[in-house]
Amino acid sequence: MNLFNLKDKVVLVTGAGGVLGGSMAEYLLANEATVIVLHYKQKTVEATVKKLRAI
Repeated sequence: MNLFNLKDKVVLVTGAGGVLGGSMAEYLLANEATVIVLHYKQKTVEATVKKLRAI
């Protein structure tokens, strides 16, 4: 169910390499937002980006 229309919105998710941040990024992408992800560990954020691009 799409409760929110986030098309044309840009969202910055900090801590996106974690469980909560990653889940939020997935939800935002599913609702058509442009998502920018940040995490303090580069390898972690790269893995998150790879996972999100597969969606």
